[in-house]
Amino acid sequence: MPLGPAINVVTRNQAEPNKAAVTQAAVQPQKICGSTGVMHLLVIGRASPNDAGMYGADAVRLVIINFDVPSAAVLALPSELWVDSPLLADQGIEQTALNLVYQQVWDIAHGGSNDVRTQKATQALAQTIYDNFEFVADHYVTVEDSAYIEFIDEVGGVDITLPEEVDGTSDGYGVYPAGLNHLDGLRILNFTRLLHPSGQPDPDWWGSLARQDLVLHGMLEAALKSENLANLPDLVKALRKAITTDLSVNQAMDLACMIQQASELVDLETVGPPPYLVTIDVEGRMIPDVDGIKALLARMEGGN
Repeated sequence: MPLGPAINVVTRNQAEPNKAAVTQAAVQPQKICGSTGVMHLLVIGRASPNDAGMYGADAVRLVIINFDVPSAAVLALPSELWVDSPLLADQGIEQTALNLVYQQVWDIAHGGSNDVRTQKATQALAQTIYDNFEFVADHYVTVEDSAYIEFIDEVGGVDITLPEEVDGTSDGYGVYPAGLNHLDGLRILNFTRLLHPSGQPDPDWWGSLARQDLVLHGMLEAALKSENLANLPDLVKALRKAITTDLSVNQAMDLACMIQQASELVDLETVGPPPYLVTIDVEGRMIPDVDGIKALLARMEGGN
């Protein structure tokens, strides 16, 4: 059974057929991993509350999985991306940062359980992403960063290779030397949170996306090790504490199978919006080129 309720994005044309359904009906290919067609997945890395009780979305990824090719493309959206927020119009918020959409809806849902608040905040973020970029998420995975520490430790840590030293002492996260680093869960979490390497005053948003992607690839490689696949029951227990998702067990297994296939075929593509698609305005806000990001998503959909 799914762990969470299905996502429900209100589109401008509710009669528009589901892209995955169209692909399955038209192509009917041989199944490689149990599923066919295209899956659109929203992945959110939720921040643990800081001293002010903030529960924003630290990491946002739009994933397009094609089970027929197979291929997987990932678009990293900066959490500080400034977007229209019609869902929050009744709160007097017409525009805000992506991560604060999650925070605002989390706050509004006070009194509910953590699971319910997570689901509502995730739904709000999915709707906001559609309202801005017309990406319709079929499914979602929301990961709480403090909980995935246990998952990373369960797989024996993650290896990342750095071309040069990353100094995170100004953020209180220590130093990560050049070359191979084998990191436990807490060190990985701190590495992904790092925003001011070498004490630079302005947040290093593009570097942060690159560091998050290093970790994602490292986690994938660690999870696919034979000794970890043999330890699947314990991994599932750790994952259940770390994630909220509407993926069924079978869908999650098909997804893992497909990502493994894509990785072996070197078709797993991770991209962030190029700097020319994001402008920093006089108030320091990250203003997206909406049409440019839509075009980028369309190219990812086409596999090129």
